[in-house]
Amino acid sequence: MIRYPRKIRNFNAFIDGVGYAGLATAAALPNLMLQVDRHRGAGMDGGTPIDMGQEDMQASVTLAQWMPELVKMLGRPDTTMTLRPTERSNAGDFEAAAFVCTIGGLWSGLEFANLEPGGTSQTITLNLAADYYRMVYQGDELCEIDFKAGKRVIGGTDQLAALRREMGV
Repeated sequence: MIRYPRKIRNFNAFIDGVGYAGLATAAALPNLMLQVDRHRGAGMDGGTPIDMGQEDMQASVTLAQWMPELVKMLGRPDTTMTLRPTERSNAGDFEAAAFVCTIGGLWSGLEFANLEPGGTSQTITLNLAADYYRMVYQGDELCEIDFKAGKRVIGGTDQLAALRREMGV
């Protein structure tokens, strides 16, 4: 039997609880990357990776118009953005499934579209230097990363719990 992939068909963006359906035109979720050191000891034929923590996370959202209330948020360290991409299969069913991605951090940049006489583009892209990220799929928490709390839960396992416990945190 042929299986069809489920594809992201649409999304909505919320910034501090305000929805931007119809105005959000693009968004980027944080890439989850570990900082890796390598160790090659005597008798080893190659290096083995060692988890040294997480790389910085970045996210962004592009809106179809300049939003004064969002421009005023530049530099705020306590902003929350929620992206809700939804997917659906092309296999004939019309059921949809949702990811809920909650991202917190500092609004670190604003990018304005170029101005052109008679042009129609007046987009603004907001960049978020993230220190918190949580992804849930249909009620199942896939990951929760909280830099400030020293927490990295992947698939239900807090990979940093023993480190926090041994540090007395």
